[in-house]
Amino acid sequence: MDRALPMEIAKQVLIENWPLFAFIGATLFIWMLARFPVQDHSHPYEKRVSVLTQAEQRLFASLMGALPGDLVVLAKVRLADVIRVKSEASGRQSWQNRINSKTVSFVICDRQHVEPLVVIEVAAYARRAEQKDSRDEFLDQALASANLPWVRFDEASHYARHEIEERVFPLLADTVDRLVRSEPAFAKRTKSRRVRRRP
Repeated sequence: MDRALPMEIAKQVLIENWPLFAFIGATLFIWMLARFPVQDHSHPYEKRVSVLTQAEQRLFASLMGALPGDLVVLAKVRLADVIRVKSEASGRQSWQNRINSKTVSFVICDRQHVEPLVVIEVAAYARRAEQKDSRDEFLDQALASANLPWVRFDEASHYARHEIEERVFPLLADTVDRLVRSEPAFAKRTKSRRVRRRP
């Protein structure tokens, strides 16, 4: 039997049915691409429009306008960079883990040493003061333990300067008193609003 005959038959079948074979090949290729996608080794990141939410942006602008130049406002600060576990505490790693993954909206610091003075949180609508969750309770206890005051602002469309002065300045009483004496412009701005010391 001529061995070339099967090859000729196969060749003839392929020529006569090439559209069918082309369709099957294309379908198989598409299926393979869908099942085994080409690996993209580039990092899939993009820059955020802002590191702050819209409410945080509004509060940040108000803070920057109300606070004197000797103070700076840091945003989105890791709680572990604000407070630390006492060296003599038992179970230090467990306490450390509780602050490692938490951030706070703002920290007011002195400009010279960047010492944290006041922590500020912007609470989402779901976390209003009357719906205080376990995270807020932990912040209360942790910051009180570190002798660091904090204040919560609800999300709002506007933050007035007088609200900043009334709610934040009392937490900065010692610092504000010093600035009133050393900065005439700041003293004039706060003359009508007495800063009350925390008890």
